[in-house]
Amino acid sequence: MVIEMRPNRSASWRQVKFALFLFAIPVAIIAVGWAFSGVWIILPFAGLELGLLALFMYRVNWQTHHRQTLVLTTGTLIIRQGFRLMKEQRLSRAECRFEICRTEQNWQPPRCFACGRDQRIAVGHFLNTADSQTLCRYLQTAGVPTCDDKWWQQ
Repeated sequence: MVIEMRPNRSASWRQVKFALFLFAIPVAIIAVGWAFSGVWIILPFAGLELGLLALFMYRVNWQTHHRQTLVLTTGTLIIRQGFRLMKEQRLSRAECRFEICRTEQNWQPPRCFACGRDQRIAVGHFLNTADSQTLCRYLQTAGVPTCDDKWWQQ
């Protein structure tokens, strides 16, 4: 069984570049207006503002390309995660269990961990609340032992 997880992507890189362009227009108009008024010192700060905005939007868009794959075979649990180069970790299925940690009022998504003898690996830590709850339900039916910290609320 293979479970592929990716974060929700609300905008493609092309849409992000278009939004940056839309932000740049008023900033450039205001900066050029102040420069013509004699306050030319504003130009580097406007450039810095746009540069930082572009950097942060790029980083956020890059983070949405993270993915995690769980491969359940008869003897092992393989967890692959990363962006381009996938880091692979293997756990023996006989010694493996999933821990599900829920918050008091269910205000945050449940956290899932694949635990082996000496490893504890976060599973689906980038998912939203609905997707995390679906993942937890799916893992409970996957045939690997699960341990829910709020088992009495089931």
